[in-house]
Amino acid sequence: MVRYLYEGGGAEEKKEKEEKEEEEKEKEEKEEKEKEKENEMEEKEKVEKEKVEKEKEEKEKGEKEKEEKEKEKRRRRKRRKGGEGKGEKEEKEKEEKEKEEEEKKMEEIKRERGNSNTNILRCTCKGMRIRKGGRRIQKIND
Repeated sequence: MVRYLYEGGGAEEKKEKEEKEEEEKEKEEKEEKEKEKENEMEEKEKVEKEKVEKEKEEKEKGEKEKEEKEKEKRRRRKRRKGGEGKGEKEEKEKEEKEKEEEEKKMEEIKRERGNSNTNILRCTCKGMRIRKGGRRIQKIND
């Protein structure tokens, strides 16, 4: 009799535990489903972002190509008309002159300082080439 009462009381507790376990399992399953849905949504968003980026890149490439074509057309038109305008020619000539002057200045500076790749310096006061160690190499007549 005592066992029967004990077993009966235990059966109710077992049922309650089983119900709790089932509820916990259901909650876990729901959470897993929610996580899966969230992961799927994130993947979809990533795919959409990639598509948008690809479309933007394609548009940019298309725009660049159009601009290049337009530039080529303009160049061709100028050639057909007889070349560049007077103002553009003058500007180019000025730029070329400036470049030549800068090159001359750089050459003079190199001559005065000596070639930086070697250990030979140029003495501006006496017109001599001198090694860094102090020995004279040769005299220059300018």
